[in-house]
Amino acid sequence: RDKAILIFALIALDVVFRQLSISEKFWLSELGLRHFQLLRIEHGSAYLACALFSLYFRFLYPRESRRLRCVFLFALGLALLAFPIFAPPRVFSALILPMHAYIVLTAANATYTLFRAIRAREPQAIVMFVGLISLALPTALDILTTYGHSIGRYMMPLGLLPFLAAQSFLLAKRYTRDATEAESLR
Repeated sequence: RDKAILIFALIALDVVFRQLSISEKFWLSELGLRHFQLLRIEHGSAYLACALFSLYFRFLYPRESRRLRCVFLFALGLALLAFPIFAPPRVFSALILPMHAYIVLTAANATYTLFRAIRAREPQAIVMFVGLISLALPTALDILTTYGHSIGRYMMPLGLLPFLAAQSFLLAKRYTRDATEAESLR
């Protein structure tokens, strides 16, 4: 019944497709995907991941997150996702600045929610914050690389590892806590 686990699984799947479309184009092209299809996956997966992130934080910390803000970010992500799906490549490729702004907005919302969760002494909120930072740093480097300010494009997989470990730990603790509560109620 914990929707956060489902959302996390969808985020992980989305991130795998994003990394494959960026770093492992050879494998996907062997499956018959062409350059513009890979570009659609690369851009679309960023919007989808951010939209799912807003839901993820809402389900993890319902008291600390702002419902209206989460719904807005989710709806905005789905609306922006329509561009890589339906628009010609030159149109959605030109929207790189709005995509980066959306990523930063989603990260700001997650940070705000986590600060509130830490302040409310939510279990494992600090672990979640460490995981978020490990993902935010390579994401920032990735965005800066796009504008020619740094060379950190291949740092994202390194940031994903601690993030996935932190999230797995957090969700396992939640699941254990919920199972223990259910058993005591029985």
